[in-house]
Amino acid sequence: MNTALSSMELANLGLSMLPRTKQGVEYHAKKGNWPFEEMAGKGRGGKLKKYLINGLPVEIQTAIKQKQAAELLASAQPAQLPSVVKKANTPARRKLEQLGLPINEYADDLTDKQRDCAHARMAIVAEVLKMHEVAGLKITEAVVYVAQQIEQGLLPEPLAGFVSVANARANSKRGISVRTLKEWVSLYRGAASPTERLAALAPNKTKKTRSLHEIAWLEDWLAVWMPARVSAKWNMCKASCRK
Repeated sequence: MNTALSSMELANLGLSMLPRTKQGVEYHAKKGNWPFEEMAGKGRGGKLKKYLINGLPVEIQTAIKQKQAAELLASAQPAQLPSVVKKANTPARRKLEQLGLPINEYADDLTDKQRDCAHARMAIVAEVLKMHEVAGLKITEAVVYVAQQIEQGLLPEPLAGFVSVANARANSKRGISVRTLKEWVSLYRGAASPTERLAALAPNKTKKTRSLHEIAWLEDWLAVWMPARVSAKWNMCKASCRK
């Protein structure tokens, strides 16, 4: 992403706080004493003046970075989910390998659903980090921006399709909270390898609730453990076990 923009480039951004003409931007730049650098180009004396984004007023900096972030997000091309790649052709598998994502060396006890969820989360986190590293947003700003795009339904396809997979909950809301996304980013950055990221971001398996009828020893245990004056609640429990 650009770190400096000419007056024409700034005008063409269409930001509400900037004039839409080259002359108008240059007037504000001179008045505000915006820092700049001169580069070879079509300008006076063969030099083109470009204003340093990090030296612009904070409001303008933020607007520019968010616009650049939006452009990055719109061009997102996340890798396919593992369950899809299993059935895909060799080029698709090779793309995952080139991105450093594990294909055959998954954690042994993860199901396809868990792997898909972990990869969906990694894809979303990767876009957050791209906002940070390329567009210049702080991590928290990038997290908030992506979370807002998800909440407002503005995330581009195919990335938008990863949201429901990343949530990993039945009937879950389409959005992902800032807190949750920030936690995923922390786990992702704390992992030392793709396999570690996979394990860190995979959801836990849902434990099946056991019925009292499945606990064969419960009635005998209650008979020994419970005092003589058994509560009505435990009487109901024992009666249930006998059914």
